[in-house]
Amino acid sequence: KSDCGFAYHTGLKEVIMPEDVIAIGKNAFECSDIDKIILPKQLEYLGDFAFLRSSLKQIVIPEKGSHIGTNPFADTYIKEIICQSPRFVVNDNILYTSDMKRLIVSINTSEEILIPDGIVTIDDYAFSKCKAKRIILPHSVKTIGNCAFEWSPNLETMDLSNVSTVGEWC
Repeated sequence: KSDCGFAYHTGLKEVIMPEDVIAIGKNAFECSDIDKIILPKQLEYLGDFAFLRSSLKQIVIPEKGSHIGTNPFADTYIKEIICQSPRFVVNDNILYTSDMKRLIVSINTSEEILIPDGIVTIDDYAFSKCKAKRIILPHSVKTIGNCAFEWSPNLETMDLSNVSTVGEWC
């Protein structure tokens, strides 16, 4: 796993990763012009902010995917997450753990987002740059991570009455 491997690389529009790659490190493709990446079927680990501020439009999480770090798609142009891994599920462009206890990241662009009942944790930076005006949390949410709603100026309404832990810069 190599951090910042293609960071700030311009002109590279498509990447096909070798099949023996099992991890993409933190900030590996940060600020790159990459539009499309084909991840290897053996990929297990996607690091924190792996595609931060890149031009990436779509991502397919392979079947072997077992770890997704802090919002790997932060501030990208990504429109679709396709998940083949049984460890994760995507509903309404929001990525959750398959047990539906943890919300990892949202790329949902709706004005109102309804989080399903059973979610206990919202990860760090999960809704960074969210466009929603209203996010409806179920009573099951107990923990909201650091910077979970960073740079979300449209957000007007959210009830945090059942949340016991709110991270820094939330």
